[in-house]
Amino acid sequence: MALMLAADAGIGSVLAAVSVCGWLPDVERWSVGAVERSGPGPRVLVLNARADEVVPVDFGDAAVLALGAAGLAVDAIVTEGGHQPTTGTLATVRDWLPGSGSEDTRT
Repeated sequence: MALMLAADAGIGSVLAAVSVCGWLPDVERWSVGAVERSGPGPRVLVLNARADEVVPVDFGDAAVLALGAAGLAVDAIVTEGGHQPTTGTLATVRDWLPGSGSEDTRT
């Protein structure tokens, strides 16, 4: 769902989307880039795990290619873990999110 929202040009308020162990579904009447964007679109992180037995890492690779071809800024990270996110996975996502760099003053 996160990837579909990021790819939907009609949703202007999405600044970033993170997909953990996800993929772009093959949904009738929907495709990446079907609607032209008025702006650059959200940043997208596709995070998959090499040992995931539920969502093969190839699904994430395909999502990265499709979203990139639609003009989105896509980062891809492949971890060594499995389908269940770990504390390290969540830290990776937190560090990637906009505003979470060293200038961030949240505690």
